[in-house]
Amino acid sequence: MLKRSGFVVLFLILCSLLSTLVSAVPATPSYEIDLISPVYGNYTVGDILTAKAKITKAVRKANPMVKVIMQKKATLPLVNEHIGDIRARDLASKGFKVKLEKRWLIKEQGGHFRIRINWKAGEGFEGGFNDSEGFRFHE
Repeated sequence: MLKRSGFVVLFLILCSLLSTLVSAVPATPSYEIDLISPVYGNYTVGDILTAKAKITKAVRKANPMVKVIMQKKATLPLVNEHIGDIRARDLASKGFKVKLEKRWLIKEQGGHFRIRINWKAGEGFEGGFNDSEGFRFHE
């Protein structure tokens, strides 16, 4: 009986080790479209933030649609809201404007936020995501 339970324990240990070895590696940001603003700072509800980016020649040529997301700067963000879409060339030249809203303030996760963008792959460039610097806002 003791021998059998020893094998079970050994089997469980091996399974747990293998599951940690095969777990997914977190994705790294892409710099095909690199957010240069908003920058770190303190803002208040109602302020208008402008997200702007630098883009590569391949992205400029293809001009993919970019998804813009307001996100808490936390491991498991409670705010992860799609706030709009914009073409890459427009994001680089005009920027994407967003008004900071009170409903995004959640006491449980503090006041750090970021803008996240993501896009699909096209000819000559890979799909990916990029984050702005973290910023704070309050009432």
